[in-house]
Amino acid sequence: MYPRPDQGVLTAVEPFSTTRSRPDGWFDVALHGGLAGVFIVNALIAWLQPGDFVGLVENSVLAGWCPVEPGRWVAWAICVNDLALGILLVVTIRSRRPRAAVLAWSGVWLLAVSVIKVSALDVVAS
Repeated sequence: MYPRPDQGVLTAVEPFSTTRSRPDGWFDVALHGGLAGVFIVNALIAWLQPGDFVGLVENSVLAGWCPVEPGRWVAWAICVNDLALGILLVVTIRSRRPRAAVLAWSGVWLLAVSVIKVSALDVVAS
């Protein structure tokens, strides 16, 4: 039913890395570089203008759910997280080992930011 290894069927299969087309590598670089840029710039803004982030979190639904009052620590947490994510995204351009975890982390973080931003809108609060 299944081919035997000595029949040569398994030797004809090429590894994934050799069958990958050249543009796919550039798409990975563009994705990781673009996300890294977004996170690094966001970390810089959180460091230079922490009040913007504190105000955003204070106006969101998250502030009502958490027993901890948002303060300047929120901006520092965002700054550290975004800087770490940005650096890791640059690292994962060349290193494939932590890639899935870093992309998952960035996706979950972007989803959380989206929920906070949407819930902080005046239209949602009304």
